[in-house]
Amino acid sequence: RSLHAFLVEFFHVNHGFTDTEVCILGKEMPDKNMRFILEGKLGMSRTTYVQGTPIDIEHLQKARVGHARAVFILADKALSTEHRKQKVDAEAILVTLSIRQYNQKVPIFVQVLLARNKPVLYDVGATQVLCIDELQMQWLACSCYCPGAHTLLSNLSCNAVRATLPPRRHRRSNVASSNPYTSPFFKKHNALTKDWLQEFNWGATHSVYEIPFRQHLQGHNFKALCHMLYFTQGVVMMGVRSKHHQNEILLNPSGGYTIGPGDTMLLIAPGMEAARSAANMLHPAILEDTMR
Repeated sequence: RSLHAFLVEFFHVNHGFTDTEVCILGKEMPDKNMRFILEGKLGMSRTTYVQGTPIDIEHLQKARVGHARAVFILADKALSTEHRKQKVDAEAILVTLSIRQYNQKVPIFVQVLLARNKPVLYDVGATQVLCIDELQMQWLACSCYCPGAHTLLSNLSCNAVRATLPPRRHRRSNVASSNPYTSPFFKKHNALTKDWLQEFNWGATHSVYEIPFRQHLQGHNFKALCHMLYFTQGVVMMGVRSKHHQNEILLNPSGGYTIGPGDTMLLIAPGMEAARSAANMLHPAILEDTMR
């Protein structure tokens, strides 16, 4: 399930076209479910399965880990007992250490089942460590302060839901969007007449995308750009990744924050195409007319 969810997200159309190939390194021969993924539309011609163990250098060479742009170590989230979870996390620690010793530059992203093992993984070379249980508890805690926050965060973190017709108040003729009004999902669910249900389905198609600011936007006010993007393009700029602050992510920066060199915008949009289109609309001439 973890592998299928990963591939669905990795190759999702909302991220734009990618010709990146995925190599899967597993200890066992592919079972029926694995072959269904590899031979299906999702994995055909884009994935390769290599039988072996990441602890063995020969197997790492066969999987071409030395040339990889990123490595993802997935965990079986269906395990229930703490003993089995600790065993899986211990294996992830050894795998991370082996890969880091083999390739010192590749980013390594690791899933763990027990939050207490996160510091160890960082010590052995992991770039980013994610504990699903910990993340779910944090989202639920956020919902205690802001009801529905966990649903919002969950929808923004994945692209599993296909686009539907936007609610009436979001149907702008000038919004650059990748909404497939004639998609199979919409045809199947065109009976959704309740506004709240259409609102939820439309919102569930949105995710967060990072787009570089163009040079001519340097010095412009963050909130002014937010206002323009939302009311002209229908996308939300939720924050920036600031190069001046050591690439720290600033959510809704205050104090009259102005865009600096090397900053990137974080947009909530229905797809990468829509996010790029909205960013491209911040042309100097258009920006000057809008700011008047």
